[in-house]
Amino acid sequence: MKKARLKALTLATVATSATIVAANNRTVHAATPVGSPTDTQTQTTTTKDQLEAKVATAKTALDQAQAQVQAAQERLAQAQATAQPDAQKVQAAQADLTQATAQQTQAQKEYDEAQANLKQLQAENTNLDDKIKEAQAQVTQANQSEQAAQNEVTQAQADVATAQTGVEKAMQAQTDAQKQVQTATAAEQAAQDTVTAKQQDADQAQAAVTQSQAKVDQATQDQTTAETEMNEAQKQAEAAQTQASQVQSQLQQAEAEVTTASDNVTAKQADVTQAEQAVTDAKQATMDAEKVVQEKKDALTVAQDALNNVGSDQAQADLDAANQQVAAKQQALTTAQDSVTSAQKDVDDGNKAQALAEQAVNNANQAVTDATAAVTAAQQNAAQAGTAVTQAQADVAAKQATVDDLNQQLNNQNTITLPDGYVAALREYEDSKTSDASATVEKFKDAGKAANSYKHNQADQQVSVDYKNLTEDQRKELTIFAVDMVNQIRQAFGTAPMLATPKALEFSKRITDEAYNDANWDAFGEHMTDGKGHNVDGMINIANDMDAAGWSENMGGSLQYWTMGSNGLQKLPIGPQTMDSLKEALYDTIVQMMFDDANSKWGHAWAFATFDSGTQATMGVDFDKYGYSHFNMAGASDSNGFADSPYALSNTDELKQQLQEAQTALTTAQNNLASKQTVATQAQNELAAAQDKQTAAENSQKIAQNDLQKVQAAVAQAQAKLTAAQQTAQEAQTALDQAQTAQKEAQTKVDALNADLQTKQAQLDQAQAALDTARKVLDEKNATLKAANDNLTDTQEALADAQSELTDAQNKVQSLQQQLQNLAGAQDKLTQAQKNYQAAQTAVTQAQADLNEKKKAAQTAAEALKQAQTEAQNKQTDLQTAQQALAAATDQVTQANDTLQTAQTNLATKKAALAQAQQDTQAAQANLATLQQLPTRLQQAQDLATTKATALANAQQKYTAALAKFNQVQTLATTHEQAVAQAQTDLAAAMEKRAQAQAEYDAALQALHNYHVIDEVVTATEQTTKPDKQHGVGQSTGGKNNMSVTPVQESATIVQTNKQKHQAGLPHTGQQVDPLTTWGALLVALGSLFGLAVTGRRKEE
Repeated sequence: MKKARLKALTLATVATSATIVAANNRTVHAATPVGSPTDTQTQTTTTKDQLEAKVATAKTALDQAQAQVQAAQERLAQAQATAQPDAQKVQAAQADLTQATAQQTQAQKEYDEAQANLKQLQAENTNLDDKIKEAQAQVTQANQSEQAAQNEVTQAQADVATAQTGVEKAMQAQTDAQKQVQTATAAEQAAQDTVTAKQQDADQAQAAVTQSQAKVDQATQDQTTAETEMNEAQKQAEAAQTQASQVQSQLQQAEAEVTTASDNVTAKQADVTQAEQAVTDAKQATMDAEKVVQEKKDALTVAQDALNNVGSDQAQADLDAANQQVAAKQQALTTAQDSVTSAQKDVDDGNKAQALAEQAVNNANQAVTDATAAVTAAQQNAAQAGTAVTQAQADVAAKQATVDDLNQQLNNQNTITLPDGYVAALREYEDSKTSDASATVEKFKDAGKAANSYKHNQADQQVSVDYKNLTEDQRKELTIFAVDMVNQIRQAFGTAPMLATPKALEFSKRITDEAYNDANWDAFGEHMTDGKGHNVDGMINIANDMDAAGWSENMGGSLQYWTMGSNGLQKLPIGPQTMDSLKEALYDTIVQMMFDDANSKWGHAWAFATFDSGTQATMGVDFDKYGYSHFNMAGASDSNGFADSPYALSNTDELKQQLQEAQTALTTAQNNLASKQTVATQAQNELAAAQDKQTAAENSQKIAQNDLQKVQAAVAQAQAKLTAAQQTAQEAQTALDQAQTAQKEAQTKVDALNADLQTKQAQLDQAQAALDTARKVLDEKNATLKAANDNLTDTQEALADAQSELTDAQNKVQSLQQQLQNLAGAQDKLTQAQKNYQAAQTAVTQAQADLNEKKKAAQTAAEALKQAQTEAQNKQTDLQTAQQALAAATDQVTQANDTLQTAQTNLATKKAALAQAQQDTQAAQANLATLQQLPTRLQQAQDLATTKATALANAQQKYTAALAKFNQVQTLATTHEQAVAQAQTDLAAAMEKRAQAQAEYDAALQALHNYHVIDEVVTATEQTTKPDKQHGVGQSTGGKNNMSVTPVQESATIVQTNKQKHQAGLPHTGQQVDPLTTWGALLVALGSLFGLAVTGRRKEE
């Protein structure tokens, strides 16, 4: 016999019954006046005929208006029928024009982009060979650097291992030495304590001695000081007596010296005044002599001018210039003739050199042609080898990416671990349902959360997702992840693992979409306290529809968070999500439900751990539009398809096998890359050699061409020089003839002027003699002035010396006067010093007696201290020996640690250098591959630019044709549209008239209808006033006739019984129950605000 059990683990919703109330309430009151039947009948007949006549008239007018409307409609239909093809043509033309415009715009955009790309690639292809050479050299250098770095890392690792062994040995020796130091320290401390006690005694005694000695010393010092001061005062008093007489005598002598010095200054001042007058007289005499000299100079100038005006010098200068011109012109003619001869020789030599240079250029051109062909062949070989390297590099990169991905999957494999005792505690709670058992499970909360944390996946972090609209692949990936986590829990409980299947995914998606999203079913609510909980009805319907053999749902807030605001808890916005963040949310939700589920009676945890409908369990996962996660579990049967086509879950062993295979494939690809790189390097070397030869040939070609140009230029220059030299020789001959003529004319003029020159010369000689005499007189006056100035300087210096001696004598007098004042107080100082000395002697005697007593006590304490110190010294020696051993061991440890630290630092440095070298190699290889692909990319860009240009031209032609066609059909369509508009206007007017006629006809009908209603009511009233025909629903009161219909209220309670498949039975339980009982159970089972787990299961007992 089958018995079904419905277990409500956690409810967060309240189900209520719905009541629909239908009410009809109608009351009619009618009053009929009392009169003769004949009057009433006549009035009624007249009114009826009039109303019927109005109805007939209105009907006729309505029919006419309808006919007009119909005619207008026919005209409109005809106009529209005529315009419709044109409109279609306009639409088609507009569509063609729009399409042509878009195609033209797109073609123009693609053409511009192709041109920009072509220009960029053309720029990048500039000096490509040089760039490739440089890149190849960088690749070779990077490979060498990487290998060297790898060797250094290996050696550094060995050094670290050796240093680590040394550290361990040194630390053991240090530990042994430390123990010995501790033993010696204890013994030394005991001895030191004894010394300390004795030292305190000795210190106290010595302090007393020191204090007494200080008093003796101070008293002695005071005595010595007083004695010294007394003796000094005695000497000063005696010396002062003697010195006073001497100072008085010196003062008198100094005053006499002041008088003498003052007289001397007066005399010297008179000498200076006399010397100054002599200088003034000498200056005046010199000025007079200078005037005479100037007058004689002026006379000499006049005579010289007269001589100069004779003109003989100019004539002679002209003759000399003419002679020089003749000589110069003769030399210029000779030089020009030599230049002609030399230029002719240069022209002949240049013609010969030009013939040789032209032959050298021809030979260099041929060499360049041969070298260029060799470079082209080598470039093709290098390009093929480079392509092979690029393909091999891409293969290595793909294989490396596979290895990295598998490594990351292994490293980021998430797991869920249950603490020891958790399984037993949860089972105990499910059996007992006591608060103590729940508290026992809750004790595992902290340990469980601490032991389980999500491991992020970098690849998943790059995949952005829309959690509200997950794709099927995304829901599949999330489901596989969640089932893997839950199965780890079920394995700990000994429960059969769940499956992730397409049907399970469909089940979860339908529940999320239909029961929550489409129904706007917010399980938790805006404030987390006003949610609807699980949509049980929706889930039941879907489970029944999909024939699930038992089902359960765990639901968590997951992506949604709440914060405390002014109106209580409020939702926070949900940010952008990735596949990694969704997996983390699922993981954290599972962990939360397993270890922090006491408020939900551990229902979520138990559902994950033990859900079992007697068949294979499956699960699907999805997120609703509120950010809540849904874990929908369902049982599979032989017929419902839930277990069909299960997805493979993650398998660590399988991943390791895949990693091993991927690493093998990577090694093969790397070896292939190395082989291709060797071939590429050889091809590049051959290309470099060919390019070097090409460069050398081109350089030789340039040199030969430059040489030819130089020779050609030299020949042209030599020819020009020859022509110029010939012209210069002709001009030189003409100039020589002209110079010889000018020479003869200058000689004639010189001969005529020589006669007048002798007279003028005699006058000049006389003026020169007078000037010489005047200059001698001036020299004598200058000598006199100098002597006067020298005498003035001497007298001024003598005056200064006399004034200095006077100042010294005056200062000496003041000094001697001050000495006499100082000597007067020496006797008073002597008396006071003698009193001070006697007091100091008394203090010394008293202090010495106290010191002798203190020394005896200190001697006794010192002997006891010495004995304790000797013992402590022995212990100190033992301790020092042990400490030295420890220090040596510590030094060894420090040294070993330093060696290890150095080795580790060196290793880290080498590893960093290796990583950098590897990056440099990859960068250099990538750069080389990019450069090698540039010619191909350039050709592709050129082809693309040509294609896009053709496409643009075609698009422009299509646009022009489409525009012309559109303009043509648009004009015709405008005419037809105007006809349609006029027809619409006519139809609107006709319809307005018909509406007016319809209103009049309706009014007439309503009046006639009202008449019939009133007539029927009156008749019915007359019948209900008869006593023998009452039916208990009417009554007559107070002579008035009234009629009323008593109100009637109907109500219906609608209860969903879910009879579609199981006659009000619970989902797949096979047991029929009263619907109200089912809803009552749901109302009672109020639970957590954070989720619901409801399990429907069929069980055999």
